[in-house]
Amino acid sequence: LTYVIACGAGEHPGNVKRSLFYARGLERLGAKVKQKLYAEQDRHTFPPDFEEMFPAWLKEILEL
Repeated sequence: LTYVIACGAGEHPGNVKRSLFYARGLERLGAKVKQKLYAEQDRHTFPPDFEEMFPAWLKEILEL
């Protein structure tokens, strides 16, 4: 099972902390986690490379 967790590094500190918490927890449960903190992002929205990365993430999530 693969999870993708993306968060802006400049978002509210609670969002950043929660994304790190869930990534570590999922890894401890044996899941594959792709996590990325976007340094230039400070709003809770899609990451700047979403359109480019989404197809690759979806392949990994669906194990294609």
